[in-house]
Amino acid sequence: MYRNQVLLRLSIPLVFMSPEQISIILASVGLCLGVLICFILLLANKSQVHANRLLTVTVFGLCLAMLQAILIYTGDLLKVPHFFRIPSPFFYLSLATGYLYVRSILNDETKYKKFDLVHFLPAFLHVVELMPFYLKSATEKRAVIDQMLHDPAQFIQLNEGLLPPYAHNLIRALIGLAYVIAMTRLMIRTAKEGNSTLINTATFNWLKWFIALMGAVVVSIMIILLMPEQGRFNRTLEVNVAAVICFVILNFYLFFRPQILYGIPRIRLETVSETNGQPENLSQPPFKEGKLHSSIGGEEEEEMDATCLDYLLAYKPVLEEYLNSKKPYLEQGYNVARLSYDTGIPQHHLSALLNKVYGVRFNDFINQYRIKYITEHFDKDGWRQMTLEGIASEVGFNSRTTFFNAIKKSTGLSPSEYISQIRKAKGDVE
Repeated sequence: MYRNQVLLRLSIPLVFMSPEQISIILASVGLCLGVLICFILLLANKSQVHANRLLTVTVFGLCLAMLQAILIYTGDLLKVPHFFRIPSPFFYLSLATGYLYVRSILNDETKYKKFDLVHFLPAFLHVVELMPFYLKSATEKRAVIDQMLHDPAQFIQLNEGLLPPYAHNLIRALIGLAYVIAMTRLMIRTAKEGNSTLINTATFNWLKWFIALMGAVVVSIMIILLMPEQGRFNRTLEVNVAAVICFVILNFYLFFRPQILYGIPRIRLETVSETNGQPENLSQPPFKEGKLHSSIGGEEEEEMDATCLDYLLAYKPVLEEYLNSKKPYLEQGYNVARLSYDTGIPQHHLSALLNKVYGVRFNDFINQYRIKYITEHFDKDGWRQMTLEGIASEVGFNSRTTFFNAIKKSTGLSPSEYISQIRKAKGDVE
């Protein structure tokens, strides 16, 4: 009973709010979250740089739409007349970059294709069309804005350019629908490749949400523009509310999936075989398979959320392919920050991958690769005559003590016993 009373009291302010006031609140939330997302994508996320920039442009364009909605319904647009119609070309731009973002993730693209500039042509032409209005004085722009504030439905007519009223919004809706169809076809084509691991990843699920929300905005706007005005709502308000709601949902989805926001993994990298790239020592497997847990402190942790698990596993082939091909562990002092930078995997994701998937600390993980390298390369010229200190230095260990501890922890043998066992395994018994 008490809970119902509390919910009733909380809902009372919303009941007495006008649609414009609700739109202002939602747009303000969307604007704040959107700006934060742009900063994270540009500054904190160092993986998939090309895709991140495309998503940043998309989100930034939507942020401008949120800001314009706030300025319209608060009447503050008169204070910043030169901002009027600035967001309009970005609506075209956001559609294009949204499509290119999805394509870049699905196809693992790191740069633009030859004819991708065509996607930016509508935005450029719209800027050219609006240039006479942009060059007007603040007084002239205030006169136009003041007239529209008395009839907010005129804001989406966009009759300051060459095309007739509502033309641009219908064109944008049609272009947006074409892009949504194109993105959907890309997703279907990827799903038909038959890679169940790929289509069940957090990355693929995020793209489905992204396309669905863009589709919802486009379809809603198209329906609103084609239907006659009804009741007290006008087309401008309806279009703004539809865009604001979808944008807020998109932002909250990203914040509830920080692993996507802070570093989306490559979705199309060839999977490395389970045995390839994993060091094998002579006594026991260094990496635990099966149920994921952390061996830190010797206590198993609870199983991870399925989405987070899929996300971490997507990094696994990226990490192993880099270690196998570049062998950075042979460098003394190589640390987790360097590995994060070299692979593009955010450091906190890399630490989680090592702890949760492999069940080891970074130093133990790297030392296993060093030990494997000794096993595989011991018959190289000069290695048989090396001292233990020389071998340790050759594979990246900083000292004899570190080398001794790593061998003992991994194999249960002393370095001399370990080397002797390698000699026997290679038929070199002295």
